[in-house]
Amino acid sequence: MPAIRVKPAQPTQAAQPVSAAPAEPSTPLAAPTPLAAPTPSAAPAAPAPPAKNAAPDRPAPPADRAPAAQPTSAAQPAPALQDTGPISYREHELMPGQWRPAEDKRKPSRPQAEPSLVTLLATTISLWVKRHTRRSRATPPPTRTGQPPAGSAPQGQRGSELVPRWGWFRLVALGLVVALAAVAGVVLARGNTKTPAPRSSATSNPVLTAQAARTQAAGWVAGQVSKNAIVSCDPVMCSALQSHGFPGSNLDQLGPSAPDPLDSNLIVATNVLRSQFGTRLTSVYAPVVLASFGTGSAEVQVRAVAPDGAPAYLAQLSSDFAARKSFGRTLLRNSNLVASAAAKRELELGQVDSRLISVIGTLGESHSFAIVSFGGATTGESAQVPLRSAILASRTSGSTAASALESLRSFLIAQQPPYLPASMQIVRLPTGQKELSVRFAAPYPLGLLGSSRSVVKIPAAG
Repeated sequence: MPAIRVKPAQPTQAAQPVSAAPAEPSTPLAAPTPLAAPTPSAAPAAPAPPAKNAAPDRPAPPADRAPAAQPTSAAQPAPALQDTGPISYREHELMPGQWRPAEDKRKPSRPQAEPSLVTLLATTISLWVKRHTRRSRATPPPTRTGQPPAGSAPQGQRGSELVPRWGWFRLVALGLVVALAAVAGVVLARGNTKTPAPRSSATSNPVLTAQAARTQAAGWVAGQVSKNAIVSCDPVMCSALQSHGFPGSNLDQLGPSAPDPLDSNLIVATNVLRSQFGTRLTSVYAPVVLASFGTGSAEVQVRAVAPDGAPAYLAQLSSDFAARKSFGRTLLRNSNLVASAAAKRELELGQVDSRLISVIGTLGESHSFAIVSFGGATTGESAQVPLRSAILASRTSGSTAASALESLRSFLIAQQPPYLPASMQIVRLPTGQKELSVRFAAPYPLGLLGSSRSVVKIPAAG
């Protein structure tokens, strides 16, 4: 028998690693179908039979990305891939590349400011006008009686639509409504933005309130009280008086242990001294208020001191009032004096200071002049205080009037206290006429008109 030759087996070449080309399937491929995103409800593919020395199970990549072929040896076939089912994206429930930050990590949007009332009204009316204008354009106007419908108009008639007459009135009314709404919105907006009434710092701060009252009282004392008078005060008030120009040598500073203010002519009673002396201040030491400033605990009172006690002082005050009324009426009978209606009434009622009555009565014996007015009470001064100032005028005119006023002024300058006025000044009125202003200082003395001796010095002639 002839010998049979057997062809030796060809050695198997090792597979080259391929990174891009997919591995060929071991079974014939079916017709290509469109790929769909894997869903949890899709049925898993049938698992392939396990191979020897196969790698441990791992999740298969998606269908659109096949794994690259691994190099195999000549003795071992390539391991088969096992499909473990669809991939689940449970972390964010989104496909890869579609993840976004959680809603709570977003920055909150800025709150939008509420529109004003004018904007709301204007927007509402604008939308209403647009809606009704569009509706009127879409609906053709009704044809007049006896006219053919649209499309069959006679020759020569315009083809434009007929606008109802009431439409123009409606547009005018809408314009008025818009204007009124704008005006109302502006008024309401201004009414809602109320500006608080300004309050002075002195009213809101008790310390500043008390300081303002002390300042006013110090100004009154420095301008109205005689520089020869002795004034009692607490340390703070004394400092304010001295800063306003009142002589420090005439200030009687009352400390917490001071027994009384009887060594002075006036007392500036602050809340400190009112608390220190209590009811004795009004019932014993100083019963009459000449001027007051401020209210409540910040009030500052300027009081006349009664050296002989309050009852004796009030009795002298009553007698002095009766004397002022009697001498005032007598003064009006002097033919050399001419008084205005207001001046006459004040003299008859006893409202004029006894020093003024005395000097005017003495001047009327040798001079002819007119009493224009008596000065009213200054700011803070009590209405019960007699009037301490007067305006005098000459009854002549020209150069004679000027010399007459100068003679009156010379007479007053020659007087001694308490009849020496605190100020005497010739002033010129807008009309060109000159007048003499006379003012006596506080406090006013009592009992001058009841004295039997001469109360006014008459200068010697020449």
